[in-house]
Amino acid sequence: MELKDGSGIAQLALAVLFLSLLLRLLEVSLYRLKVPDTAARQAALGAEVAHLKRQAALLNHPDTFAQSAKADRKAIALERELAQLRGQQAAAQSQRVLKLPQGLRLALLAFLVARSWLGTSAVVAWIEPRHVWPLGRWLALLTGQPRGAGAVGLVPWALLCQRLAGALLSGR
Repeated sequence: MELKDGSGIAQLALAVLFLSLLLRLLEVSLYRLKVPDTAARQAALGAEVAHLKRQAALLNHPDTFAQSAKADRKAIALERELAQLRGQQAAAQSQRVLKLPQGLRLALLAFLVARSWLGTSAVVAWIEPRHVWPLGRWLALLTGQPRGAGAVGLVPWALLCQRLAGALLSGR
């Protein structure tokens, strides 16, 4: 693979890589700060509710009715608490600030697509066509090069960088 250094494309490719990593890091950080992790508590409550319902079903006889009713009431109270936790987490996940990294990522892709259409050459690197055979046509997207010629375009490079950043900095 040889890098193409036409009109600062290599610097732009490195900037895209670092921006992708930074945006993913921002996304993970915002999610950890703004969304409470209630999965363990929800799982514990769900297990306790199931246990109480089983216990109430076993005690559902005339002579143990009071114990069965007590277990039912406790299960209903825990179900309400579980629903409240789920609602809080859903509300926290729908905050607009959590969508900021996604919007910036889309703006970056829109800029790169516009640059590829308006610019001259958007080839980041050349790879032997036999090494990227099934993906050669996709990698050469918006490059102006013949399909499958081994060119790696700026837009596919950005998408690959975003996938790499997501794999490296996966949250939770």
